Formats: sequence, structure tokens, C-alpha cells
Amino acid sequence: AIEGNGYTLKPFAGVAWEHDGRADNRRRVHANVAGMSGSFSQLTYAPTKSATVASAGLAFSLGRSTEGRVAYYGRYAKLHTSHGAQIGLTHRF
Repeated sequence: AIEGNGYTLKPFAGVAWEHDGRADNRRRVHANVAGMSGSFSQLTYAPTKSATVASAGLAFSLGRSTEGRVAYYGRYAKLHTSHGAQIGLTHRF
């Protein structure tokens, strides 16, 4: 932690590996609408069996009653990558 005049900064980071052994190949989903003749089908996306998940951020406190957090979250896989951010602020009365 990094402490200053009335504040504390706490950097954090993490890395994990996800594996879904039940992820199969693409599937076709069939459906029909009640009251209408015929049906339709849609090919699903190809699931990813393994991915790396990473997070990094900074938690901070301003005095005794205010805390906050800024963070990044990412999921990196062969076919799909996603990114997200989080900002939070808490004040106790």
C-alpha cells in the first residue's frame, strides 16, 4: 500500500486460467413459433474451451469513511475476447 496525507492507494492484479471441458463444437438450435407453420434454425457460436482472465486496478481510501476502486477486467480466448471496467465509490455515514 502507498500511504500519503489522508489517503491510501492499494494496487492489485490477478491472472487466472479458465477451462471448460464440456464445451462442444457448434450446435444448431431449432425453433418454431406457435400458431405458425414451419420452423427455423440458427447455428450457435463456437464455444471456447480455454481462456486467460486478467484483472488489474487500484483501490483507494480517502480518510476514514470514503473508499473507491477503479479496475479493468479482461478475458482472452482464441475466438472471443472481452474487456470491462469497474468504477466504485463508497462513503460511510
